[in-house]
Amino acid sequence: MRLRVKMLAMAAAVLGVVLISPPAQADGDRLEKQVEKLTQAVAQLQEVVKEQGQEIKRQNSLIDQFEKDRRSAETAAALAPHIDKHLTHTEAGIGEQLGNLRIRAGLTGIVQSSIDADDITPAGANHTDATWSLDLEIEAPIGENGFMFVDIEAAQGDGLNDDLGVFNTVNTDALDNGGSLDFTEAWYQHYFRNETVVLTVGKLGLYNHVDANPIANDQTVQFINHALVNSRAIEFPTGNGAGVHVGIYPNEFIEFNFTWAEADADWEDIFNDSFGVGEINIKPGFLDRDGNYRFYAWYNGSDKDKLDGSDTGEGGWGVGMSLHQQLTDNISVFTRLAYEDDEVYEIATAWSAGVQIRGTKWNRENDALGIAIAQAILSDNISPDDSETLLEIYYSYAVNAQLLISPDIQIINSPGGDDDNDTILVLGVRGQVEF
Repeated sequence: MRLRVKMLAMAAAVLGVVLISPPAQADGDRLEKQVEKLTQAVAQLQEVVKEQGQEIKRQNSLIDQFEKDRRSAETAAALAPHIDKHLTHTEAGIGEQLGNLRIRAGLTGIVQSSIDADDITPAGANHTDATWSLDLEIEAPIGENGFMFVDIEAAQGDGLNDDLGVFNTVNTDALDNGGSLDFTEAWYQHYFRNETVVLTVGKLGLYNHVDANPIANDQTVQFINHALVNSRAIEFPTGNGAGVHVGIYPNEFIEFNFTWAEADADWEDIFNDSFGVGEINIKPGFLDRDGNYRFYAWYNGSDKDKLDGSDTGEGGWGVGMSLHQQLTDNISVFTRLAYEDDEVYEIATAWSAGVQIRGTKWNRENDALGIAIAQAILSDNISPDDSETLLEIYYSYAVNAQLLISPDIQIINSPGGDDDNDTILVLGVRGQVEF
């Protein structure tokens, strides 16, 4: 605006030089002076035009950068910190930008073999099973303060989960749907109050909003056993159904998350049986490094039978925590602890702890070594009621920026919660490619 006014003033000055000089005074000296003034005025006007051109260029650059940042994966992750495992919210360098659409896909294959599992398999024998899964994720900005996200999945194979009678299922990625394409998530997210309040509405995957942990939350690249992806002492909804999530992020030290979802995920009478959870995440900045200290309480309103056989006609509940702390540039640790009503649930308490070490020290900065232990402590209301303990170790080898190969070992003691059962060994390898 100021540049425009300045341009008008210069133009008026030029016009004035011409109009106020009558022909009678146009002798040689006066004409020379007025030509000099006119030349100066034109030079000033050219300078103003140049300045305005530079300002327009600067403003266009700011607009382009704003649009780039608004659509980036980093911005999406920063504004929605509860979303950790979606492909489009990890690295901005992988994926395809088609106009306003961002598209990314991941393909995961897992092969596992059981050893000494005769005591807990229906056929009394060891098995080698495989699974594969495909994730196709699409997102696009909607207006200035929101975006739409869709996750399409296909998978085949139950893996060893249907062969081993254990509480800590050995393959969280065994999501057999016959290889059909399913819309597993479809939601809209909107930002309010300078992006300190985030509302997400639609078909939600609650595993992405509750009990999150940046180094133990994604079976496609981290630990494979369910006990090290999410706590085994949470009764999540039976599938992805209607849901609402509200995240409140007042500052960099604390976050509040509230989630409601349909407990039976059948989209019928959605308020009859509800799942609700409230979570607080404290980020104290210990060691001047990233850390998330999450504490939550949940309630599942679907009817439950008590373990003693009586029908309560009531829901179930539980409380827990999920902690993560980065110790150095290359080492992070985590722990989980959760309790659920032991009159209703077979697993009364579940805990886990582990470490992730990046491969920088051995010149493999994109590799990762993960080691963790987990335990399911069973309710006294079932028999046998011994604790089942898991040790899992994986090494993620980065063939390149998009392909990971991960050997994996799982050792399960007292499988099925029975000390009389032999310790079993599960050997596996996982391949994961993102494109």
